[in-house]
Amino acid sequence: MTTIAEAKDAMLTEYVTNTILTSSQVTLENEQFEPPTDTPWVRASVRHFDGGQYSQGGVGSRKFQRVGALFVQIFIPQNTGGTAPADTIAQEARTLLEGKHLTGTTINLLTSKIREIGQVDGYFMVVVETGFEYTETR
Repeated sequence: MTTIAEAKDAMLTEYVTNTILTSSQVTLENEQFEPPTDTPWVRASVRHFDGGQYSQGGVGSRKFQRVGALFVQIFIPQNTGGTAPADTIAQEARTLLEGKHLTGTTINLLTSKIREIGQVDGYFMVVVETGFEYTETR
């Protein structure tokens, strides 16, 4: 059975343990973090969207599909001459996550979309959004 907490943990662990960035450059949602002002950094988070029941049966054997997105928000100091560092990190995140099945779970990571957001709070931001789906049995 994959629960919300298990799914979040598996997806965030997959990104954090395999990214090219150092731990001082990566934060997860709702963590205390002091963003660096002179190097790129990222914030990773998971959002669940719609889902639904797709099998009948008794308690403990019903299957529910869960869907959502894993977000990697990339921040580089603004006005530093181009977006190459953000583009490199975004491409690395897409390569790491897109089309992957997370071993030991029912989680499938789907297509990754890269969106250039622009200037936000003193940084230039790019977002990588990777869809996911998994099955919860209960």
